[in-house]
Amino acid sequence: MRKVVMLGAVVVSALALNGCKIDMGASIPLSGLLGSELKTGSADLYVEVPACNSYEDSRQPSKGLVDAKNEIAKIIPESEFKECFQKKFNSFASFSVPIAYGPANKVADSTSQIRVLRDTEKNFAYVAFGQKLKQSLDQARKKPSIAGGFSPSDVSLSLNLTNDTDKTITANFVGVYIGKDPVIVENDIEIGAGKVVPLTLSNVTTSMLFSDIKNRSAWFMDGMKQ
Repeated sequence: MRKVVMLGAVVVSALALNGCKIDMGASIPLSGLLGSELKTGSADLYVEVPACNSYEDSRQPSKGLVDAKNEIAKIIPESEFKECFQKKFNSFASFSVPIAYGPANKVADSTSQIRVLRDTEKNFAYVAFGQKLKQSLDQARKKPSIAGGFSPSDVSLSLNLTNDTDKTITANFVGVYIGKDPVIVENDIEIGAGKVVPLTLSNVTTSMLFSDIKNRSAWFMDGMKQ
């Protein structure tokens, strides 16, 4: 099993009462995304919580952390709590979650619910949530849950596309930030062998993950050529 590592960047500060910030990201090997079989691995998920420890007894977890652990366990039963930590006055609960990446035509009922897929017919790449996960997220965002609930705008999704092949790969990018540079459409970007392209999906692209409209996807790349 290949280890898929979440990006280290965490979301900006927000009051817990205004909602829960969730940061997701993964390092995706292009050999797997462009390959003929689905690959699976583990990823990290960061959820903002009001505090890690109880203000009454610092040896005990805070109510916010307990609520987050319980909620994530409901939304992603395969998840595993790792730790709670503080970064720049903000507290985050860290979880290990399963992820799948590769050709969309190989997705099955048992495939991990968090997916980075390639449409083999139209040659574009996109992020997708399985139906079970979408239903669970929809229920969670309609009620006060993790640190006060969340909305699609609270979700930040990043990808490190790693060219682990021995060839230069050319692709077009849509609706992303490449590093800190915003991209609406950028064609024929070359990814040399061994190079990494850091992407952050735009708010509009990320919101497509929660759309109920059929045949809509969080599409970020197409026209891949080796």
